[in-house]
Amino acid sequence: MAHSAIGVVMRDTLLNLARVVVSVALLIFVLSSAGLRETWVVLQGTDWRYVILALFLSLVGMVVRSWRWSVLLADQGLCVPLQRLVHLFFVGTFFNNFLPTSVGGDIVKMYELGRASNKSALAVSSVLWDRATGLLTLLAMATMALPFSYHLVPPGVVMLIIALGVGSAVGLLALANRRWIKGIGAWLGRLRPRWGGKTISQVYQSLVGYSSTALQKASVISVAFNALLIFINVLLARSLGVQMDLKYFLLFVPLISTLLVLPFSVSGWGIREVGYVYLFGQAGVPEAKAISISLAIGAINGITGLIGGVLYAIEGLRGYYKGGERDAK
Repeated sequence: MAHSAIGVVMRDTLLNLARVVVSVALLIFVLSSAGLRETWVVLQGTDWRYVILALFLSLVGMVVRSWRWSVLLADQGLCVPLQRLVHLFFVGTFFNNFLPTSVGGDIVKMYELGRASNKSALAVSSVLWDRATGLLTLLAMATMALPFSYHLVPPGVVMLIIALGVGSAVGLLALANRRWIKGIGAWLGRLRPRWGGKTISQVYQSLVGYSSTALQKASVISVAFNALLIFINVLLARSLGVQMDLKYFLLFVPLISTLLVLPFSVSGWGIREVGYVYLFGQAGVPEAKAISISLAIGAINGITGLIGGVLYAIEGLRGYYKGGERDAK
């Protein structure tokens, strides 16, 4: 048993180290390709008025996403104050900064909400649906923009958008089709001896228990948030002197957001930069400016994460002092 635990720790450590290496290697690659001096010159010319506005909208976006999460939780009978959900979103963003992928902080949100509510399955399913509605609406926006702007990007990118859109539609149909649900439920039952099927089944039952009204409302809120996300990208591009048609952002931002879910880097660093350089390069944006936009996005995420870190530390100190007071009594 001890050898097994040590093996798991070593494996996880090696995987995390590999992700760090991938992130650093990709950053070095794109920065050397764009030119460190050229990138620095671009960053020096930043119009900070746009950056400050983008940061403000990013903070507003945290509230909007928390509202979306509250809609999903309320549908399952769990009413959590919006202030608490905003707090958890900031904390999740903090952990996103050094956990694998751009969704590593979701695990922290699941844990914290599950621990506080004693409803772990609901915590997991609500975070998964929160993430899914956001990503699916982004892809839907890109797909709707495609007929008007397919000529702006290479055929390979067009096919990727179509594939992601079709995949998302199939996933939603799978959840809506009762026959498929029963089939997946039977398959999950066969996994029980090996993977702890009771827990998996609880999460699955919770996942398919949301009403269509709640999911539709969450999707509408996601449209508002994704519009903010796209506008933030527009503002940061403007701050660096990049003037582009909105159609490009409608296509590129969803693709880059999808790439960040891949578990190959830390907080999406490296992969995000490659995505910006490649996709924005298709629109004629110089590499130095494309990577500067990506670095600005990373900086915005870092600032919001820092806020989350401070909130997490304050919460920990409060818990520590309360625990000390109880021990004294």
